[in-house]
Amino acid sequence: MTMIQVLNVCFYFIVYPFLIVQLGKEGYGTYAFAWSIVCIAMAVINFGFDLPGAKHVAQIMSEGGEIKRLSAVLSYVQTAKILLELAVASVFAILVFAIPFMREHYLIFIIGFAQTLTCIFFPQWYFQGVQRMRVVTYIQFGCKLLSLPFIFWFLRTPNDVWLFMLISTVAAVLGAFAAWLIIRFKDGIPMPLVSVKNLKPCYTEAMPFFLTNVMGILKEQGVVLLTGAFLGMADVAVFDLANKIVTLPRILLLKINDALYPKIVVKSTAHEIKRIMKSELLMGICVVVLIVAIGKWVVQILGHGELPMAYPVSIILSTTILFWMLGTAFVNFVFVPTDNRYLVTINQVVALVTCLSIVAVWLYLTPSVYGVATGLAISGFCEVIFCIFVTWKKHLLV
Repeated sequence: MTMIQVLNVCFYFIVYPFLIVQLGKEGYGTYAFAWSIVCIAMAVINFGFDLPGAKHVAQIMSEGGEIKRLSAVLSYVQTAKILLELAVASVFAILVFAIPFMREHYLIFIIGFAQTLTCIFFPQWYFQGVQRMRVVTYIQFGCKLLSLPFIFWFLRTPNDVWLFMLISTVAAVLGAFAAWLIIRFKDGIPMPLVSVKNLKPCYTEAMPFFLTNVMGILKEQGVVLLTGAFLGMADVAVFDLANKIVTLPRILLLKINDALYPKIVVKSTAHEIKRIMKSELLMGICVVVLIVAIGKWVVQILGHGELPMAYPVSIILSTTILFWMLGTAFVNFVFVPTDNRYLVTINQVVALVTCLSIVAVWLYLTPSVYGVATGLAISGFCEVIFCIFVTWKKHLLV
């Protein structure tokens, strides 16, 4: 699973130098800006169903894996997401034609929004619950690999940004349908729509996670939007390259918590959880040191010497790997299993307010992409401090 995930993430490193040359800093920055807005829309559609859904599936599998119960979980979540898809699509359409920048690049935004269909038809949380995440990585990597020839063949000028978004969207949607077909026919689980009036418990259970996910996405993607609004699309490209450098180790390390979650949520001990956190602390520090050592050459190669500021920005962002990994460990292994879900929401409030406050003040006083990275880093540190404090105060790890 680890090697496949590495290959999946390396896709971006393969195409990035080509995209910077063909689309230019401004063109690629426009794509990254549009994708940030699509990510926020996807966070609303997912509505925090994934974590409780994975928990229910894991519990059902531990009790024999009854198809009828699995079908009920999938049906409720799928129906709830379809309703949210329709609502978000309406709002998104209004924004596209109301905001000048989005209206100017409407094709990019509309095509990108189509990727929100993956929220409905690619229930990664199901594969996480049944502990078959390798299926997810096979599908994702396979679809990205198939898209490579189209990217290298068709992209020629900065005006082809919409075409890159189209290729990415088609690959993602095809992968989503493939996953849906596996669940429906290979696993033999029907997923009929359910009555809207029966969805209230589903939304109620997911609400704390929805608030948490939305605030997390607003923190991560909001800084991209602020960068584009205050600094321009070229600086968005700088931040995006720096973020991509830390994305590979960040995804790999965060996936450790995702992979361990089904087992920990069913049965775990405080000693085991503490041991995992100590190991993650050491791994995070090692990754920060590694990025400091080789980041400069990575920026030079990927950015063709056009984005040198991405190196110091990547060093600042590398600290978020350590902070986010520990924060996710507290959420998955401490707060959720002990039914302290409200702490997850408060934790993200702390991170979001800290991040956006620092970024906004820094951009107002001294406009610089360094302020954006620093805001994210400090918010991650505050997040971990909050988790440690409430865990100690409430004796959640004893």
